Amino acid sequence: MSSFRADKDSNLKHKITSRLEELQKEYNELVDLYNYNAFVDEFSYSFTPVQGGIYYLYNNEGHRFMSLIGPQDFTVKYQYLGSCRYNGLGYFDKID
Repeated sequence: MSSFRADKDSNLKHKITSRLEELQKEYNELVDLYNYNAFVDEFSYSFTPVQGGIYYLYNNEGHRFMSLIGPQDFTVKYQYLGSCRYNGLGYFDKID
């Protein structure tokens, strides 16, 4: 009987610990998503992002802007800060 309880307690502890780790990972991913979108919100752009569209983030002497033009196609070299995709759900996903 005590072996059963020990196994039961061990299994329950493992289940709870595993689930808490999953929740912590999911929480961290949500915080990262929020922080990334707060970062992207600081960029100016003069177009309406479309679902699935890839956008490029640049800095030009303190002016941050989002562009449809990738760094390989820009004739002027701005500081490239990364790329994102608008998922159509109201937020951007980091793609690099």
